[in-house]
Amino acid sequence: MAHSTLPAVDLHLLSQALNASVNGAVIADAQQPDLPIIYVNPAFEQLSGYPASEIIGRNCRLLQGQDPNPVPRAAIRAAIREGRSTTTLLRNYRPDGTLFYNELTISPIRDAAGTVTHFFGFQMDVTVREKTSALMIRLQAVTAQLAAVRSEQAAIDIILGEVLDTIGAVGGTVLLVQDTDLLVAARRGHSDASLWQDGRLGDATPAADVLHSGQPLFFRDSGQLAAAYPTLEAHTGGVAAVASAVFPMEESGFPLGVLVLDFHEPHEFAPDESFFLLTLASQCALALSRIRLAAIVEQQVKDRTAELQAQRELLQASNEALEAFTYSVSHDLRTPVRHIISFGDLLRRSLPESLDEKSERYFGIVKAAANHLETMIDGMLNVSRASRQPLKAEPVKLGRVFQAVHQKVKVAQPQRQIDWQISDLPTVMGDTELLRRVITALVDNAVKYTRARDRALIKVWAEDRGQSWAVLVRDNGVGFNPQYGDKLFTMFQRLHRLEEYEGAAVSLANARRIMTRHGGTMLAEGQPGVGATFGFTLPKVLIAEP
Repeated sequence: MAHSTLPAVDLHLLSQALNASVNGAVIADAQQPDLPIIYVNPAFEQLSGYPASEIIGRNCRLLQGQDPNPVPRAAIRAAIREGRSTTTLLRNYRPDGTLFYNELTISPIRDAAGTVTHFFGFQMDVTVREKTSALMIRLQAVTAQLAAVRSEQAAIDIILGEVLDTIGAVGGTVLLVQDTDLLVAARRGHSDASLWQDGRLGDATPAADVLHSGQPLFFRDSGQLAAAYPTLEAHTGGVAAVASAVFPMEESGFPLGVLVLDFHEPHEFAPDESFFLLTLASQCALALSRIRLAAIVEQQVKDRTAELQAQRELLQASNEALEAFTYSVSHDLRTPVRHIISFGDLLRRSLPESLDEKSERYFGIVKAAANHLETMIDGMLNVSRASRQPLKAEPVKLGRVFQAVHQKVKVAQPQRQIDWQISDLPTVMGDTELLRRVITALVDNAVKYTRARDRALIKVWAEDRGQSWAVLVRDNGVGFNPQYGDKLFTMFQRLHRLEEYEGAAVSLANARRIMTRHGGTMLAEGQPGVGATFGFTLPKVLIAEP
């Protein structure tokens, strides 16, 4: 400034401008050791807390205190060493230890020869900005923590721990709504336990009023709480914090409780701080609501699971009883039916070889009915055995099973003209013997219902359906009306007359039971006179039977 050629009036104007500036200004002598300060403006005094008389002649590093971050200081030293400008963010401390943030820009001042004679520092107070940013970062971290907790107590502990660490409160209390009461759920720090007590929502207390209004209450200095709630002081024996704040915890307009903070010194509750606390209370309410809803859903799932398990056990017991009854009845009926057949044959042989037509027809009806009944009984026994037989899971090569069944058909019915088209089939997990019964039922069904064709076509293939395999058998036989397809897997239900197609109508019902035990399903599609496709689905990962 000594080398300026500006008129004196302009120098005076410049001095007035620096004094009037709301940002701090400082000039350091670059030609003296340790760059002592030779000028500060009033804004710098207000920002730093140091009067000019205490800082002139000293280096600015006295403001840094014990700040552990060396990066900004190194940037300043490099700029001074190289004689250039730089801007950096600093954490500094006032004489009373109060932290403040300032954005410092330093610029070199050179003489006519280009030598750096001084450094000019321009300081902007960014404390509010940096504290707000820090609070938002903390808020994001707390939100992430709350999203992961699974209990109300854990959520409350996070909130109380955070507000006491961040805001500097000496105590915190959370009260939760329970019916018409407001009960203390947790306390932390040096909270006045006798001040924040259990109460009723209808009481004249700060907590109850906050829940009714939905707005926070601030008591910034000593006596404000007692003045606003004189009966509260009498109720608590005169115990009260110097400063307190009460924040509502609501979710979708439904009051859940309040968050209370206490201070032993007056507290201003700056706007950014108030926003942070109100948001924390809201996040806590959201977490509590989520946890309670999850608990309700979890209990409903447990209740429903228990109910289903009970129904399953009852159904299993009923099925076991039914299977035992079916086995017993079918086993006990076998002997009488065989007696009917045997003694019918003996009776016929005891009579003359030549009987009248009516008598021969009667004997034929009795024998045919008895044979059909025996077939039905055998089918019932097979179903019962398939249901009672333990499931032995092992890798099953379906291609080999189909080829074996195919060869048996060719041997049993060599006269049939059948065009077989068997594609590659997968290896699955299941019970080999039970799956063989299913495949036999499908192949026999296709062979039976194509016998009216001069040349039958039976096609076998598999489809990968993601989590399961579908194995299908298609024929060009008589087909069926799809409207009645659900009857095909019911015992003794048939869509064609017994006189047309023999059988007990049991094999497909047995196949469905077997596939159900494997966690699979049976499939059926058809059109009259066109043909039918039967098959089953089988999960790639076999689910163990209960």
